[in-house]
Amino acid sequence: MTKGPRLNYKKLEINWERLIRFDEIRFYKLVEIAYYSIISFLLAIFLGPILNILTPKLNDKDKDNFVYILIESAINFALILIVAYYIYKIVRVIPFFLNFSDKYVSSLKGENEAALGFVIGIILYGSQKRLTKNIKRIEQFIHNKILKILKKEEQTDEDKKDISNKKFKQDK
Repeated sequence: MTKGPRLNYKKLEINWERLIRFDEIRFYKLVEIAYYSIISFLLAIFLGPILNILTPKLNDKDKDNFVYILIESAINFALILIVAYYIYKIVRVIPFFLNFSDKYVSSLKGENEAALGFVIGIILYGSQKRLTKNIKRIEQFIHNKILKILKKEEQTDEDKKDISNKKFKQDK
């Protein structure tokens, strides 16, 4: 008789207690996450449009050039990563001024980093209008290529059926 996985009820109980606990330390962790999220939001909201202006513009003659669009998008992503990296670095330099507790140690477990990537990513990506257009162009290009391939396969399958039908008729 095989046994299924055994639950460690003691560990489950400890983790459940940690999840629902709301004490002074948990309060300051949440305040710190909100504090650093707001700072990173403000930096990203300010730097995002500047980044959008600095990215290369797609020429009308190159708007259908798949390779050019890929290169432009890669440059844009690289610039987003560089800006996100420096926003993260700036935020780490800023001290947490709202800690009025002797028990809470600021950023002991990386609380200031918990939501930074999420906030920075959403704001920076959302402000990149050219990048979103290029991603749609890339998706459309890939979609069209896949459809062409599928249609060719359908045509070859139909051709094979036509050839086999002709042979069948000739054999009769």
